[in-house]
Amino acid sequence: MGSEIPSETELLSQFLNQNYRKEDVRRNVRLGKIRSLEHGKYLTLLQRKADAVVVYDDMIDIIEAKPKPDPEAMGQLLFYKWLLRQTPEYENMINKPIFLILLTCLHDSDLEECCAHYGISYRVFSTF
Repeated sequence: MGSEIPSETELLSQFLNQNYRKEDVRRNVRLGKIRSLEHGKYLTLLQRKADAVVVYDDMIDIIEAKPKPDPEAMGQLLFYKWLLRQTPEYENMINKPIFLILLTCLHDSDLEECCAHYGISYRVFSTF
């Protein structure tokens, strides 16, 4: 195992390949209502994208990958959960339970405890 911290993309790819082989995995998922062009050049700044959304028959996982533990990811995940219920592509799934996963390479006990308080699964994954 190397000591280098992987990129977000590497971390997410390895984790998904090892843990979600048969599920419907969607990466870089746009969430929220479709915005009109009235926002012009700022449209892309207002688009929110989850790193991954995994759709099962009876539930949904939203995954946010951060190689280094980052408390801001908790807010992102909570916001993504709210946005998913407003996303037209998921309107037929809004009654499914949504589970949130913060994926990182390093353990941070304070962040893990805070995630648990907000119902977010804190996963440490490192094969690097």
